[in-house]
Amino acid sequence: MPSPIRAFPAALALLVACAPNQIIRLDGDPAEAAPLTTAFEALHPAADGVRRYVDAVRSERWEQAWSCLSASTRAALTLRGKPLGLRGIDLLRPLPEGADAGLRRLHAGEALAAFALPGAKEFEVPESPWPVEQTYDGRRLETRVVVKGEGAAQRTLTLAFEGAGWRIHDPTLSALPPLDVSP
Repeated sequence: MPSPIRAFPAALALLVACAPNQIIRLDGDPAEAAPLTTAFEALHPAADGVRRYVDAVRSERWEQAWSCLSASTRAALTLRGKPLGLRGIDLLRPLPEGADAGLRRLHAGEALAAFALPGAKEFEVPESPWPVEQTYDGRRLETRVVVKGEGAAQRTLTLAFEGAGWRIHDPTLSALPPLDVSP
């Protein structure tokens, strides 16, 4: 077993090697520190919930995208999939090759259009979900997030606070076409 005195320099070197190459700029840092630091703009947690959904759909991580939807939105998707013999999460996944187009399942581009915006680039919260001076009183917390895409495209989404995070809340599935199960 190596002595702690000899292991310390190796552990320190490993820690330095794994550290990020930029230091986040803090309020009050001197101006001469600017070239050595990077500005950090924190994203509102609700906006981050939408960003996580968009990233998950773009990278085809369907379980993660599913978890970014509110419980009532997931329940609505599950009900929509039942007549087709599908689970709700299956409606987010792309169509397999040669699938019956009559199923009218969503593909990845539609999954973005259904609950975000296909060319989503910016996410911002225009208002606070509750006044800062008021304490949380046990009611459902909801807020709005504006998703901005290419050009002038934008969409306002409703998010609900559930569990430990903000989730996209659209139980009416407002952006989806009516379900047609006719042959």
